[in-house]
Amino acid sequence: MEKLANCSTFSGYSQDNAQKFLSEFKSYALLHDLRDFDGKKVAAFHLHLKGPALTWFNTPLSERSKESWNAIEVLFEEKFTNFKNHSAMAMMEGQIFNTLKLGKAQQLEDFHSQILEKGNLLHKPDHEVLARFIEGLPEKMAFFVRAGQPADLSAALTSAKMAETCGYRERKYLKMQFPPLSLTNKAIFLISQASPLK
Repeated sequence: MEKLANCSTFSGYSQDNAQKFLSEFKSYALLHDLRDFDGKKVAAFHLHLKGPALTWFNTPLSERSKESWNAIEVLFEEKFTNFKNHSAMAMMEGQIFNTLKLGKAQQLEDFHSQILEKGNLLHKPDHEVLARFIEGLPEKMAFFVRAGQPADLSAALTSAKMAETCGYRERKYLKMQFPPLSLTNKAIFLISQASPLK
């Protein structure tokens, strides 16, 4: 059989996006015609796990639950996407969300995607995601975006792009400072610049 596409692996660490992996795996299974009712889909899922996620799959799950894709999917979502049962994980993700800032060389679209992804992961309401996006921008850019009173995150991104175009993205340039010339060097410099006497 011709190899059609690959699916990324999932480790189960806090920086891994379980919802994104599950969505990608479902597309992979559909593309490779892996059905819910046979063991091939569960076996393929198992092969795409590593680290703590693989340990989770191998240890606490009963053999009976491993036979059903639907059971595996529910257990996976409970373990890796539902933060209500994992308050420490939710706190950590919340802290990351609350401290996200636009990096010096980071593209606005990338920052927008990060905010949106973390907000969706934490089930934040739209107004909180919008506020976090604006707060993560540099001061002058954030002021420009707030002044436009964006109705949603998409409008805020558009305003931020306009602010960047207008030069409101703070860029700090280092001033080149040279050590002061010694008297001897200054004297030589002044003499060389003086016009010859006629």
